[in-house]
Amino acid sequence: MKKLLMLSDSLGVARCFPEETSDDQVWIYRLMDTFAGQCKMRLFRQKSLDARRLHAYYHSNLKAYHDVDIVVIQVGVVDSYPRSLSREDLRWMNKMPQWVQNIVNARVKANTEYFIKRRDNRYVKPHEYRSYMEKMKSFYPHAEFLIVPIGPACTAFIEGNSLVKASIEEYNAILQDIFGEAYLAETYEGVDLDKMFISDGHHLTAAGHEQVFNTLSKQLTKLLAE
Repeated sequence: MKKLLMLSDSLGVARCFPEETSDDQVWIYRLMDTFAGQCKMRLFRQKSLDARRLHAYYHSNLKAYHDVDIVVIQVGVVDSYPRSLSREDLRWMNKMPQWVQNIVNARVKANTEYFIKRRDNRYVKPHEYRSYMEKMKSFYPHAEFLIVPIGPACTAFIEGNSLVKASIEEYNAILQDIFGEAYLAETYEGVDLDKMFISDGHHLTAAGHEQVFNTLSKQLTKLLAE
């Protein structure tokens, strides 16, 4: 029996806020229910997971997952999001008195566009993202991959960040270059993106989970039949 390993960030998690997505709607649980008994299911999932952390977890956790035949990866929105402040900025801010933090946060929030354009504060830069994802591929040299694209920017996401659309496209192009046909480009083709994501612009609605599930289910059926 083949072994399936699913690696995901918070887009694979049931959630209550800001809108509810129930467990039965989440693409991961739907795959687990649909293919139960057809393959061994393994799951590694964490909120705010990025490629750097995923790479680090390989050496502390994922290396213990042996004889994996199929790897599903949905990671990248945390990496690619253009931010007002870097992680280093945030570390320094956390050392400041709360009243100072409040002033800085208010200024940044009022001038978001200026700060995101001032410098590249993406948590994982494009060249780093490529390196980490290439290494993830090399960690499972005999496995088939299924790569879920970073969700394209919907209206709500673009309204909150003018650089996010181009950045997501850049990182998706990296995934497609590394994984080729394993990159599931059809996942979000021909859909109304504003119906795919909840009001925060990047977590999936029930319709979004349905879209991801349908794409993965079709590909997984083929791989399990081989």
